[in-house]
Amino acid sequence: MSTLFISDLHLTPDRPESTEYFIKFMHEKTKLANTIFVLGDLFEYWVGDDATKRLGAHTVIDQFKRLADAGVRLYFMPGNRDFLVGKKFCAQAGFEYLHDESRVTLNGHKILLLHGDSLCTDDVEHQKFRLIVNQKSWQKNFLDQPIESRIEQAIHARAMSNSDNENYSESIMDVTESAVISAFNQHSVKLMVHGHTHRPKIHKHQVESTITNDNTPTNIRIVLGDWYEQASYLELIDEKLTLYTANQSTSTTLIS
Repeated sequence: MSTLFISDLHLTPDRPESTEYFIKFMHEKTKLANTIFVLGDLFEYWVGDDATKRLGAHTVIDQFKRLADAGVRLYFMPGNRDFLVGKKFCAQAGFEYLHDESRVTLNGHKILLLHGDSLCTDDVEHQKFRLIVNQKSWQKNFLDQPIESRIEQAIHARAMSNSDNENYSESIMDVTESAVISAFNQHSVKLMVHGHTHRPKIHKHQVESTITNDNTPTNIRIVLGDWYEQASYLELIDEKLTLYTANQSTSTTLIS
């Protein structure tokens, strides 16, 4: 049996190819899965669980519910695009809700799971955005508006963000090393998995509290890929972690 990790699918009716990757993945790659973690940005944007039909999310719900009914444990963690996903959607799809920066134990090993944008501390504007939209008062005011108005605002926000990103350097939109080290230490883990940056890779880090005598990097950070051009996922079987993306795979082993 396997545990699967995915993020940054950015599903939307406007990009049917990503939905096709998703459906194929759900039918072909989940046959041996007993647990699936979705680490944010499952959707391009989400404006409230009451807009599920308007956002064309029934296919997504049906695919996950099929697995949940078969006994697969499903976990959903919000990202910066779908932070408004709530209890109703999770119940319909069979998800257990997982807060950002959650520490889980799998096969006897502690792993920090997060969407990843909290690690991009050089992106000051995005951190301001996170602070605002995660406030309960802001969310209530937004969700009290008509669905069509919410959708218009979400589309406008995405267009503005895409325009701003063209003027940002690649480094600003990536994680900062100090934030990564801080997360390792704060949560007392040697392994973390996240998405958000769309830069799939297995990284090794030296963390002062865990450095060995020969200065060998002892901490591992695995970045999941996006689904704009292909499916990307991380698979855990026994002690082996394999990152699949763009017809390639890279592996590492669990560490404590």
